[in-house]
Amino acid sequence: MRRSSSSILLLIFVLLFVSSLEAQPIPSDDLTAIERMLSQVDVNAWFNTIRDLAYNDGYRSRFCLRVDDYHQAEGQPKPDGACDNAARYILERFRSYGLEAEMIPFKHRVESLSGELLGEYTLHNVVATLPGKGPDRDKEILLTAHYDSIASHEEDWKEHWNEIPAPGATDNGSGVAMVLEVARILSRYDFDYTIKFIAFSGEELGLFGSRDYSKHAADRDEPIAAVLNVDMLGHDEDGALDVHVVTNERSSWIGNVFVTAKEAFRIGGLLKPVVDPKFVWSDHSPFWKYGYSAAMISEESDMESPEWPQYIHSSKDVIDNINLGLGRIGLKLVLSALALLADPIPADRTDVAIDSFALPRKLDEIETELPISVDVVNLSQNEADDLKLHVYALTPDGQRAEIAERSISLGPGERRRLNLSYRPSEWGRYRIRAFLNLNLGSLETDFGNNFASGEVEVRRSPAVWGSATVYPNPYNGGRLRMAYQLSSDADVFVKIYDLTGHLIGEREFVSGTKGGLWGPNDVVIWDGKNRFGEKAASGIYLIHLIAVNQHGSVEIGRRVCLVK
Repeated sequence: MRRSSSSILLLIFVLLFVSSLEAQPIPSDDLTAIERMLSQVDVNAWFNTIRDLAYNDGYRSRFCLRVDDYHQAEGQPKPDGACDNAARYILERFRSYGLEAEMIPFKHRVESLSGELLGEYTLHNVVATLPGKGPDRDKEILLTAHYDSIASHEEDWKEHWNEIPAPGATDNGSGVAMVLEVARILSRYDFDYTIKFIAFSGEELGLFGSRDYSKHAADRDEPIAAVLNVDMLGHDEDGALDVHVVTNERSSWIGNVFVTAKEAFRIGGLLKPVVDPKFVWSDHSPFWKYGYSAAMISEESDMESPEWPQYIHSSKDVIDNINLGLGRIGLKLVLSALALLADPIPADRTDVAIDSFALPRKLDEIETELPISVDVVNLSQNEADDLKLHVYALTPDGQRAEIAERSISLGPGERRRLNLSYRPSEWGRYRIRAFLNLNLGSLETDFGNNFASGEVEVRRSPAVWGSATVYPNPYNGGRLRMAYQLSSDADVFVKIYDLTGHLIGEREFVSGTKGGLWGPNDVVIWDGKNRFGEKAASGIYLIHLIAVNQHGSVEIGRRVCLVK
């Protein structure tokens, strides 16, 4: 897509909270071009691609171990190349659009519980590239989906995975077909960013394709600006056509790009941005591990939801379950969001960043000031007006505590330091986070440098105990352990008594070493013997812990049942 040099900045990155999102103008030439793209969406072509993938030239499976290159132990089901057949189909579709495309191999080992090698298989990720043409062509946006399927809910699957159908129409023929349809349309345009369209294998066995790709990308320091991962976007259970965009907190701006696209292009259905860093069951999550911004686009974001398709991972995941209405909405949302992200941006755009973020690693007492220093900088030669710096803390119990929100205006090349403070009210580990430019006062493409985070250990004196648990309990000999938390480093004394008050055993852990550290400790406290080296008799024993430092001491007690 091309634009004139007079175009104003494109809305891409948006604030964390949708409720405070203000509509921003999208340049008229971008609106026109993206609307033209949307008019080319062919939901029937998408459906026919799902049919092709589900049938797969009669294999009716894309299970990732059904490959051409493998070595196996005796007695294992013999692969037949079904998954590689699907990979070649995807490869040729990419190439038919004029894209540079390749099948990238990676090895996958299958072992028994005892570590015996059952087989080694060569799997493939299929990668197509649409090179960027603008000043940000060295940066990449990925549109991904996994093409492998599985029917592990079928009886005798482990013994007959080379025979049992695993059509995978919804999971994830729908996602791969969406990647192919979006690639077909976008391949006709020029973009600022480089776009990569990727079909991963090995997702169903543990995200192996995306894990391999993301690791190598991180090793190469590959400049991935965003990952849009489509997984299961073709089935509707209740008639409410809804699309979920799942991110972690750092990637939440991607969810709001979808909000912008939906509003700007009047796309129907319901859109549900979800911030859930615990949802790691698809190919977006390996990119989170390496610090990349990534989102999963799906028909559902909760495996316990009654809307979660019950036929997934079975031979019943067939084309009859596909909903054209949801497919049309999903296609338009994914295409328009991706086009907004990859669109050319003038070289003289505003670019602001958090240049440094400093705070102490430790705070020696609660209810004292935690100093926070934030340097913000305008890296461009334009005025940057009405920026917002938002700083907050995640407390030890996971609650959000607001620290500051500041409005800032910066001249060309200007740098400014803001000195803030926060008074923690309890001891524990705090995560301090800062976002710049939440109100979109300055629109830019590089959101990665608008985020900073740090951690601080807040202590308390005199020492106090947090949770303290003895295990195993009942105890039948061997190593008796105790897990506890301390509000500061302290000498810890453990004494074990029987019910008559006789001292049976004792341990000491020195302050600042394991057992006497701030935070969690997990240590062995008893070997089941008395002070004379004899095995203690069965019964109830009392465990007495004392933590001592220069500010005082604190004690707790626990019981354990010794059974022989």
